[in-house]
Amino acid sequence: MVTTASGAPLKKHLLTGGAWSLISKIGGMAAAIITSVLATRIFDPHAMGVLNLASSVAWFASILMSFGLGSALVTLLPQYLSKGRNDLLKGAVYGSAGVTVFGIFVFSLIYLI
Repeated sequence: MVTTASGAPLKKHLLTGGAWSLISKIGGMAAAIITSVLATRIFDPHAMGVLNLASSVAWFASILMSFGLGSALVTLLPQYLSKGRNDLLKGAVYGSAGVTVFGIFVFSLIYLI
């Protein structure tokens, strides 16, 4: 039988983690729906348009980050720190921030046109 570092069976550990992940996803979706319904009832149409534009920009930024920028930073930053390459470290951070800001800017322009 395969066990984890704490001695618990791996199958039980995977099932428990999967169940928590599923509960988290469903809870997040339910919270989003409830928030959207409440916001629609509270705000006027113009304010809802502004809110939807802002959420679209935030959604696009999260898509950009899912293209691997986050995992690249997690991989590269410790390497650069351990080698004392502060120039590369600064370039990686500024580069990823620049790509994200540029993507948000382009998406906002396309969205407004």
